[in-house]
Amino acid sequence: MKKTISINISGLVFNIEEQAYQVLQVYLDEVKKILSTHEGVDEIIEDIESRIAELFHEKLSESKQVVTEADVDEVINIMGSPSQYKLDDEEETSFKEEKESTTYSAQKRFYRDDDEGVIGGVAAGLGHYFGIDPVIIRVIFVLMFILGGSGVLLYIILWVVIPEATTTAQKLQMRGQPVNVESIKDYVHNFKDGAKSGVSNASKSVRDAAKRSTTVLGRVFSIIGRVIGFGMMVFGLLFFVIAIMIHFGSIGSFFVIEGDLSNNFGTLTSLVFPEGSATIGFWSLFFSIIIPIILVTTLGIKLLFQLKGRMRASFITGLVVWIVSICVLSYVGVQTGLEFRNDYSYLDKVEQNDVMTSDTLFIEIDDLMWNDQTFDMGYNDYLSVGRDSIQVGFPLIKIQRGIANKEVNVSVMKRSNGSSIKDAKSNAESISYPSSWRSNKLKIKSSYSFPTPDKIRGQHASLMISLPIGKRIVFPANMDNFPIEFEDCKHFSDDFLEEPSIWEANEEGMEFIGIYRPGNSGVEVLDTDEEEEEVDKD
Repeated sequence: MKKTISINISGLVFNIEEQAYQVLQVYLDEVKKILSTHEGVDEIIEDIESRIAELFHEKLSESKQVVTEADVDEVINIMGSPSQYKLDDEEETSFKEEKESTTYSAQKRFYRDDDEGVIGGVAAGLGHYFGIDPVIIRVIFVLMFILGGSGVLLYIILWVVIPEATTTAQKLQMRGQPVNVESIKDYVHNFKDGAKSGVSNASKSVRDAAKRSTTVLGRVFSIIGRVIGFGMMVFGLLFFVIAIMIHFGSIGSFFVIEGDLSNNFGTLTSLVFPEGSATIGFWSLFFSIIIPIILVTTLGIKLLFQLKGRMRASFITGLVVWIVSICVLSYVGVQTGLEFRNDYSYLDKVEQNDVMTSDTLFIEIDDLMWNDQTFDMGYNDYLSVGRDSIQVGFPLIKIQRGIANKEVNVSVMKRSNGSSIKDAKSNAESISYPSSWRSNKLKIKSSYSFPTPDKIRGQHASLMISLPIGKRIVFPANMDNFPIEFEDCKHFSDDFLEEPSIWEANEEGMEFIGIYRPGNSGVEVLDTDEEEEEVDKD
């Protein structure tokens, strides 16, 4: 039976045999006495005790709860005899009188290195663990972010999971250094002298290992890092300016488009986001875009100029704002999506004011939509936003083959979305696409409109013309800008619509007859066999 006592080492409580405690106490007192004249002795003793506590913890288990004298002796052998670390001016005979310490090489462990880290020390810790330059790790994270966006998520996960090397023992283990009195003493002295980086994972002292980063390979990767940093900085600044101009400037004056749109991005988002959520939707969209751009630009500047300043606080603040922005934008996006979940469409027939006096229907365009407020949104899509109404061009024109001996039928298909069928119907009925049909002339507009308060909810208008077999339709010039669909048309080209064109409904479908020219006797149809042959070749 042996007597045990409880002791506190580096914040951890251990049960230790009384005789083992006396041996440990003598050891620590001797270490303190020998190192009493060293600079930073308090920090050295604190790290030594922390390492001893870690070694004691490794020796305990569920079946063994007490530190024995044998454990203390083994730990002392690992840490090294105190007399080995006397000052250089003391007699060398004292070193020979002491028993040589057992060589102990700590297994390299994975920690975050906050001393050499730029943000959270993850890249620096990975660099120490794998023995490569941290710049390479940072470049890999940046490329992962640019190519797929996974770099930020992976970095955050590693930041949360990997512990930080806070004690001297942990910093030595991170570099694969033996953790004993000598290595701790050397590390603290070199830390005081400013040698915070360049420690090798060999058994050499920290003082001799600071030259690792000056190798040729290190300089090569440093140059590569600077080149990548320059590219990140330039593109980051460019996209930053673009994002600012899109959100707060005139979109039309920035992009090369046909015409200009005086309304800024805030106006456009207010036409899409639901009422009451337009403002927060605009700002959440802005921050979700601008924060990653700022991050990439900042990292590029740090890589280019090899700045070592920490940006943890700024990074955490930006990350929190970005996550909140993404969450808010997702919420507003769901709200917006719910207002598109139902759709409604109906046919609005265009009444004929006079009886057709011939078998040919002439189409006339009442206006041309292009003006200084027109925004080109893509192929055949133009948008003009006003205070009271929104104009959209061009409407789809569908020419269908009707039944012989029947009348020409003209109607407008109007459709829209809404949060409910009632809202969708109301939005569809608010679409305005006026047209007038007198005798043989159908006058239409190049755009349809709906009230601005209705917002953009998928409103669309299509002109439907049912042309009986044997009847013809004549389009004016420059109709190639309109999306026109001819039912069962074998030969079709946009070139046919650049000039006034005439089309006929027959048994096989709609057929292009030729270029329309009004002659003395009414209508002159030019021969277009050569044009059709060219279309067939194409």
